[in-house]
Amino acid sequence: MSIHVSIEGGQDAQPSRNLQVLTAYALAGEWLKAAMATTTNIRIGTENREHQVLSIPAIVSTAFAAELYLKAALLAGGDHDAEQIRRHHLGWLYDKLSEAQKVGLRSHMGVTQAAFSDFLPTVADAFVEWRYLHENVGQLINTDFLCRFARAAQAVASQAMQ
Repeated sequence: MSIHVSIEGGQDAQPSRNLQVLTAYALAGEWLKAAMATTTNIRIGTENREHQVLSIPAIVSTAFAAELYLKAALLAGGDHDAEQIRRHHLGWLYDKLSEAQKVGLRSHMGVTQAAFSDFLPTVADAFVEWRYLHENVGQLINTDFLCRFARAAQAVASQAMQ
């Protein structure tokens, strides 16, 4: 993928909100593709089914994709600008969504509010924590929840852009 952005007005000019939304959404898709490229399916035990195993790069890429999708949704809503949402914490970004977007995200994931509240803190800092795993050996993460969260964030962003 090649993204070329040309902004008239020189270095100090700011990209339009629409351009920021589209760029965040497109880049999130690329990070999600990168995550899937480093994902492996393995058979565990005697079960006759495969389990998806995310590598460390896949976890980082999935978390960053989820972050960018949430940012695209927030920017598309028009209540936030890029500087206001310049954080990596998925829980913080989720809290900035409208109530309807929060319900839509949880609904897309197929989880209850209680289950969502239990699992969100376990993935909220995944982008930062898993990039620096060598400093935090022993981290655990629910990769199924993270993947479902990223896909749900994609759906929320897509809806917000319409």
